[in-house]
Amino acid sequence: MSRRTVVALAITMLLVAGCSTNEFAEVRLPVCGAEGASTTFLMAQAVPDAALIPCIAPDAMPASWFAETMRIDSEGARLTFVGDVTSDAPQYLRGHVEVLFGETCDVTGAVSVPSDEQGAERFEHVESVDGGYVGQRSYVFDGGCVVYRFDAPGEGWSRVVHDASTVWTFMPRREVVGLRDVALDPP
Repeated sequence: MSRRTVVALAITMLLVAGCSTNEFAEVRLPVCGAEGASTTFLMAQAVPDAALIPCIAPDAMPASWFAETMRIDSEGARLTFVGDVTSDAPQYLRGHVEVLFGETCDVTGAVSVPSDEQGAERFEHVESVDGGYVGQRSYVFDGGCVVYRFDAPGEGWSRVVHDASTVWTFMPRREVVGLRDVALDPP
């Protein structure tokens, strides 16, 4: 059975298992540890040679953030989050963070900076700081790569970048594989 078939079957089984009378299953966010085991396990299957698997640090998601989209397939994973750039303004400004997890990424034009994640090289690419921040941060490691794409308007853009830095981290593959039983039999 191909990797694509296995991933598609696993996602279908998770959705069907959680369905009841015309309701779709709530897909759990990839939280590090047992809480998000089913999703981090799927992500590990989507990029089978990745030494690190991106995940959300437990209890780190700001109340002002919400998941907009999540797709995990044989090409990798794509998750999009929206967060308030500032909550004290009369009208909220929304910042977007797209998280892409795959086998490779293009760091052309990016600058290598000291990494805050063990086992990963970090690259920053600033596209614009005019009226906010548009850019990306890439982490490259054995067998995989994660790219955080930022689009944060207004003067409070640094809050979105800071929040992403505290929300997202990595689990070593061996720890994710160790959660296999939890992932296959979610609570």
